[in-house]
Amino acid sequence: MSTWPPDASTRSHEYELATASREDGDDTSGWKPFLYHDQAAMLPGASPKKSASSGRGDYLNDWWLWEILSVLLAVSSLIALAVVLRLHDGKPLPDWPLGITLNALVAVLSTVIEASMMVAVAACISQLKWLWYLRPRVLGDFESFDMASRGPWGALVVLFKAFRYFRSLVVVGAIVTMLAGATGPFLQQILTISLKPVPSSAGVARTNRAQIYDEGEDNSQLSGGVRLGPGLRTKAAVYRGIFTDEVPKFEPTCSTGNCTFPLFDSLAMCSKCLNVTDDTRRLGDQGSTLPVKSGYWDLNLTYSLPGDTEVDIRTRYFDEGLQHGPALVSTSSVSETMSKTALGISNPMLALAIMQFPGVDRDGYKGNYLKETPIVYECALYFCVQTYNLTVTNGVARTEVVSTWYNETDPVLELGLNWHKFLLRPDDQPAPEDDPTFIVIGDTFNTILWYLGKMFNGTALSRTAVVGGVEREVDDVLEALKRSQDVPALFGNLTASLNTRIREMSINEKDGGVSGDALVLVPHVHIRWEWLSLPAIFVGLCSVLLAATAMATKRSGVPVWKNSSLAVLFHGLEDDSGSTGDESPGHLSRSSEMGKEAEGRAVVLRRGGGGWKLHNSS
Repeated sequence: MSTWPPDASTRSHEYELATASREDGDDTSGWKPFLYHDQAAMLPGASPKKSASSGRGDYLNDWWLWEILSVLLAVSSLIALAVVLRLHDGKPLPDWPLGITLNALVAVLSTVIEASMMVAVAACISQLKWLWYLRPRVLGDFESFDMASRGPWGALVVLFKAFRYFRSLVVVGAIVTMLAGATGPFLQQILTISLKPVPSSAGVARTNRAQIYDEGEDNSQLSGGVRLGPGLRTKAAVYRGIFTDEVPKFEPTCSTGNCTFPLFDSLAMCSKCLNVTDDTRRLGDQGSTLPVKSGYWDLNLTYSLPGDTEVDIRTRYFDEGLQHGPALVSTSSVSETMSKTALGISNPMLALAIMQFPGVDRDGYKGNYLKETPIVYECALYFCVQTYNLTVTNGVARTEVVSTWYNETDPVLELGLNWHKFLLRPDDQPAPEDDPTFIVIGDTFNTILWYLGKMFNGTALSRTAVVGGVEREVDDVLEALKRSQDVPALFGNLTASLNTRIREMSINEKDGGVSGDALVLVPHVHIRWEWLSLPAIFVGLCSVLLAATAMATKRSGVPVWKNSSLAVLFHGLEDDSGSTGDESPGHLSRSSEMGKEAEGRAVVLRRGGGGWKLHNSS
């Protein structure tokens, strides 16, 4: 038997893995030794194992069963994770027994995926180590492959030497090993939790709707007596709408602070105003002048408005100075066709023509009606049906008018008639509720018409006007209308305030009952699927690497040794003389055979003339 290691002068620096028959032509079917091995020694009482002649291999060690199972486990875990996440995506956070959370499940499955992948990747890198030496290679590569199979640091070393190993699949294995550590963090990013409102059976969500408007007035016995108008709360709503910019909205009942309601209809009052200044004409260039007494003279003017409506104003001057004249004229004495012609509203409850003279009011005694073009509006007030979309978010109610409808065919009720006014929604505009009939009690209609008509009919004189030597008393409503720079908005506030009052008066079950959903904030799962891409790529690369390594091993005829350390011990490095020892177990090519053989051998580490070596112990 030759000694190991060989003399330095004859030592080779390139090594090749080959069968004995390929070099010396003998009948040995095993692989040449890879490490020096002394003569075999058996443990006391142990008998030699004839596993090589049995023909039966241990599939767990001699084949890729462990690795295939690990890849299948990784794929199954990834699929299971995707299925679980898909089932809970957009759903409330699950409440599982023992306090197990979805995050914990993701963490466990990500760990299983990473560990399973690394079992297969480490085995592939170790097997590629043996395939690498089918051609002469430096012995130092053996250590590099071995380190790469152990973890990221060794894989990084291989990647730094990628130019050397670019022909080997070990580069792919090193990349997968380096990036496998990102599987856990990536999968942790896939899951986000957000609070979403869901209906609560214990909550209360309710609001009022008006199907009948009844102020409770009875005008049947009224014959020249004092007309009181609507109730005080309704009057307050009218004044609130005129004198304030922000009108209080009807507050629904919402016990949780977050509620939704179905679309619902409610009886309402609507307004429409149109600026017709450009279509207004003064009849006669200079109007008509009438001397009154020494130094006094009157100037009368007539304006023609769209819809065949004319408005007259009277002014008085003294020595070329304006004594008194209107800064505002508001009148309901308009033609019956004005509202339909100008506004497109048939049969309104109240139609008004409004003229503002801001320049005259500003100039005082120097005011000149002949030089000023008034600002003119035509407005209409009418009962309508509005469809609301009501939501409550964080205790704040938001009411949106989705649509508005009014009955074009109903005639205007005359004062004193005690009958009902019906608004019937036609078939082509179905109501959200079953009952499409909305009722305004006749007395209520007449009362509101009289009250608003009286309020908005009149004249607001200019600020310097004096009549009979005394200043004229100011009407607050007309004064507000005179100063308004947005008349449509003023009437919009008025009707909005009245509508809140009308809904407040709806107290019976038919009138006031609209139920909604009281919402509570519940944690919901949101899946960001893009974060699943990297783990899926890892599993795919791992599967491809395993298949490619297995096929390359089969084509080469190299045994499936993978990361077996016994293969290194039993198949020693051949010395330069070609001798490996007569009793060397180099004929054991399967890992299972070497494992059984190793169970019957005892070795000891000793230092001899050639350095430290494992020796058989007797």
